[in-house]
Amino acid sequence: EERGQQLKLALTVADEPVLVDQVRIAQVIANLVGNASKFSPPGGIIEVTATTLGSQVQITVEDHGKGIPPTALSTIFEMFAQLDRGNAEATEGLGIGLALSRHLVELHGGQIRAYSEGRGTGARFVVTLPLQPAPVDTAPSARCGEMHALKIVVADDNIDSVESLAVLLTLEGHQVSVAHDGLTAVQLTIDTQPDLAILDLGMPGIDGYEAAKR
Repeated sequence: EERGQQLKLALTVADEPVLVDQVRIAQVIANLVGNASKFSPPGGIIEVTATTLGSQVQITVEDHGKGIPPTALSTIFEMFAQLDRGNAEATEGLGIGLALSRHLVELHGGQIRAYSEGRGTGARFVVTLPLQPAPVDTAPSARCGEMHALKIVVADDNIDSVESLAVLLTLEGHQVSVAHDGLTAVQLTIDTQPDLAILDLGMPGIDGYEAAKR
């Protein structure tokens, strides 16, 4: 919405339930869609498709943006891999999103692959998950029932890092407030009285040490 992009969905999976951790798979898809948006121009189109292929569900996230150099396709899922797709802002971040996504998909017995013909040709990420019929009872697990939601302040001047962590914590059921500098982090702590603050050390204004002290 912020960049005027269109998200097109084509979901034709069978009605048969699949046994997955819904939060984690949602996290994977959110990461792929977020990357597609980041590397696509304003007004671009992002397509998400899901279909059943034999004993698997295949989910595809495709964009028509910057593309990926063929030489990078073999390393893009490695931890801390930061790919320059022609957007200086988009190279910021820790480079853990795709590595985490691959790990989560593989824990489900699935695979994730990246495809691109090179720069300017867009990129396509394909997630395959095995069909595993789940019980009809979808009551929350004991772990979810016992979860204690916290109020958390997260501060980091790296926008990608702080927003990714905020999303992860929110998906875990916590209430998260975000700051991009030390002074704002201190003010948020005063205003929200959180249970926990996670502070980057090297922030503008005052650093994480001074913010923690205050």
